[in-house]
Amino acid sequence: MKKRVIACMLALTMVFSVTACGNDNKKDTKETSKTEQQKDKDEKDLESEDVDEAEDTEEDTVTAERGTFDGNVYTNESMGFQATFPEGCTLYSDEEIQEVVGNGSDIMEEAYDSDTIENSLSGTIYDVIAVTADQTTNIQIVMEDTEVTAGRELTADEYAQAMTTNLKTAYKSAGIDVGEPEVTDATLGGMDFKVVSLSAGQMTQEYYAHKVGNYMLVFTMTYTDPTAVQEFLNSVTAL
Repeated sequence: MKKRVIACMLALTMVFSVTACGNDNKKDTKETSKTEQQKDKDEKDLESEDVDEAEDTEEDTVTAERGTFDGNVYTNESMGFQATFPEGCTLYSDEEIQEVVGNGSDIMEEAYDSDTIENSLSGTIYDVIAVTADQTTNIQIVMEDTEVTAGRELTADEYAQAMTTNLKTAYKSAGIDVGEPEVTDATLGGMDFKVVSLSAGQMTQEYYAHKVGNYMLVFTMTYTDPTAVQEFLNSVTAL
């Protein structure tokens, strides 16, 4: 049973993202469809005044790329940070990552429709899954384009709030009893993060979310012993 819970927790971290926000966004779309003509008129009226604002938006748009490893040092220029994984960590291959993602999406089918899950999958770059040598800690790095998964850019606070809702939905769907998620703040290497934490038995899970343009950079830690997690977090440095 314990192994099943751990496997589910690892899989679900990869796919639930902000799916509930995506559903809310669909509802908003239906509600606003009645005023599309007025919206189009307003947009035309503002076109000449929005040139500078559009340029600022383009500057904020980020093209996310997967990071690179030099030994156990991970660098991601597009997300603007570097971090060191604990010695002895095993990195999942791309095939193993996709298997985990697939397992998570299968579980999520019980809670969300296929279109919502597809948006989550297509808008997210699953970059790293690493497990420590003693198997007590799993560290994941993903980059999620919230314009795709949620239909709009989200702040880190909005993302964290959506995550608390989705965590409860996802784990309830998987039959896993978890405590109430808690949202806090953290600064790692000069970068500000929103942190969502929860527990299931002896297992703790933490999500560190940092906004980079239209992307949300997320570190996910699933562990029973915090030693390796703290080592990783202490190594995070803004480039």
